[in-house]
Amino acid sequence: MSSFGYDPEFLVAMTALIETIGVPEIPDAVSVESLRRQAEKDLPLFGELAEPQPHVSFERHVCRRDDGSELELRWYTARDSAPGSAAVFVHGGGMVLGDLDVYDRIVAQYVGRSGVPLLAVEYRLAPEHPYPAALDDCSMAVAWLHDHAAELGVDPMRIAIMGDSGGGAIAAATALVTRDRELPPLCAQLLIYPMLDDRTRTPDPVLAPWVGWTWENSVVAWDAVTGGVSEPSEYAAPARANSLAGLPRTYIDTGELDVFRAEILIYASRLTAAGVSTELHMYPGVPHAFELVAPKTSVARKALQLRFDFLRTL
Repeated sequence: MSSFGYDPEFLVAMTALIETIGVPEIPDAVSVESLRRQAEKDLPLFGELAEPQPHVSFERHVCRRDDGSELELRWYTARDSAPGSAAVFVHGGGMVLGDLDVYDRIVAQYVGRSGVPLLAVEYRLAPEHPYPAALDDCSMAVAWLHDHAAELGVDPMRIAIMGDSGGGAIAAATALVTRDRELPPLCAQLLIYPMLDDRTRTPDPVLAPWVGWTWENSVVAWDAVTGGVSEPSEYAAPARANSLAGLPRTYIDTGELDVFRAEILIYASRLTAAGVSTELHMYPGVPHAFELVAPKTSVARKALQLRFDFLRTL
């Protein structure tokens, strides 16, 4: 018999949120379109729940891709802070939804509370732009930050990458590509309940009653990213990497009631076995994106503070 259950504070906050936005849609069949319809309701509110940071602002920058299209970057800084270190931020959304507008206050909170500037990436979404589009965009963002480090006051040896959920997948893949292609180095990766393994497809009946983001959602998202191929590249699904040796030191966390929990714990174990210094946190009684749903709960405040603390070590 399972002893799983929601953290009491989280349950109260989640219930109040559902009263505000309504019960999530349960479509006859999950699709990218149904995920996006729900996200149009949920994501803006999650962004609004983040603590406002009036002393944080951003500047827009543009990179031009080989095909002539533009990649938007947003450089977030806190007033009167000296950069020194920095990180590239990759927003969540299963790699099929989300944008920097809904993540604006979320990114600003990381910057305001840690003092570390972030370069947020408006990467291309699947299925309109499948793998490797998002990875190429994030690799371009890392290169841009290295190229402009001097003018931004950033030490190029103190640049990290971070992302949550689907953004965590792209962040982890960017770290692999940086290692394998001998690109300018990353000093760390911060992976927030990352989506790492396209093979996570079979529902766990013990976990199923508690999850928010479901296995069905993951299957749809992964198939959109990979085109449904049976053996995608490790740069599409980082859990498929043959070796994790040589990656930068890592911070990784998950809720206990997260669909991705098992793959995250395995990835963390593989990192340490490969000699990568790894800080791992698992929070009991909370599902995927718990700190976005209920940012004022004790568990969310603890998780956020530990992430801020890690950013300060860059």
